[in-house]
Amino acid sequence: MPIVGSKATTYLFMGDRWSYPKQATAATYVWLPSNVSGTALSTPQFIESWQINVTNGHWTSNKISGKAINTQYFNNISQYYMFRGRQIFLYGKSDTNCGYAQISLMDKHNKILFTTTVDFYNKYANNTLKFISPVLKKATYIIKINSLGEHGN
Repeated sequence: MPIVGSKATTYLFMGDRWSYPKQATAATYVWLPSNVSGTALSTPQFIESWQINVTNGHWTSNKISGKAINTQYFNNISQYYMFRGRQIFLYGKSDTNCGYAQISLMDKHNKILFTTTVDFYNKYANNTLKFISPVLKKATYIIKINSLGEHGN
């Protein structure tokens, strides 16, 4: 999809990714700036966070920062983290030793507000964004990460 600006045109690759069988109905979208040369389209690298200036058509990558929590998850072990804010982003390692985790977002009274399954398995090791919570009112929340001890294909 072209985003035409006054100085440049950015072309977007728009696709989705699936993790069968746990996320068969919950594909995550991938939108990436791409290069066009004649009839060839390429997306030379994955850019985790970026934005387009729709006026001039140029895109820039965004720096992401936050608090790092170093931990490992094992089969059917849950870990809990409390935070205050409106939203949480979860980054994690993926490789062939990783698998599915159930992510639950709860209020400070342990009432579950949101639950989803996230796939940490990947044939190639990487550290990327795995989960973005819905935007909520500013309050104290708990994120629960439960390793399910299995992975997809």
